[in-house]
Amino acid sequence: MILQTPINHFNEDIQRAKDLRTYAEGLAAGTIKNDILRASWMMAVGSLDAYFCDAYGDLVARTFRAKRTQPA
Repeated sequence: MILQTPINHFNEDIQRAKDLRTYAEGLAAGTIKNDILRASWMMAVGSLDAYFCDAYGDLVARTFRAKRTQPA
């Protein structure tokens, strides 16, 4: 089961990381390019973290709603 809101947020965040990487690839070699590439890598890792946090929160909320409607 794919939770739509978390996957939408992940796709948006990962696209920003890809865009930043694409921008950095057009730069001349040097510290700035390396820093921007590193930042895009960290944004990608952050997007995974955000996805798992969103998905966990969504599942907990769904569990509480289901427990309220079906106590057994």
